[in-house]
Amino acid sequence: MVIMTIKEIISREEKQRDDVMENSDRAYSAFALSRLAMEHDCDSSHAAARLLIAMERGEAFDFRLLLKFDSENRVHADLVIMGYCAHDLWPSRWLDGIGEDGSTIVKQLMDKWLNVEVPEGGW
Repeated sequence: MVIMTIKEIISREEKQRDDVMENSDRAYSAFALSRLAMEHDCDSSHAAARLLIAMERGEAFDFRLLLKFDSENRVHADLVIMGYCAHDLWPSRWLDGIGEDGSTIVKQLMDKWLNVEVPEGGW
């Protein structure tokens, strides 16, 4: 069993955050979050879906859901939120811009997650 110190854990998390910040943007981060939401059924995938759906529909997002992300996906969420501009609000358009079918991806997220009741205490 490998035992890591807090300092080692923080260093690893900072490196991971820096890597994502350096190599992603709002569109690629939206894509990463959409894949998380479609491929998994857990608290973080629910949070990813709710964030993208809220942005797409111009609805409120419960920022407490950000606590459900691991470090890497939290950075993706941060990039998506930082990339949210008043004149360019829709993640589906950002996904279109990187060659993905944004409308289909958002529709799939809505079909899977829009009416899901999260069990009390999470998955």
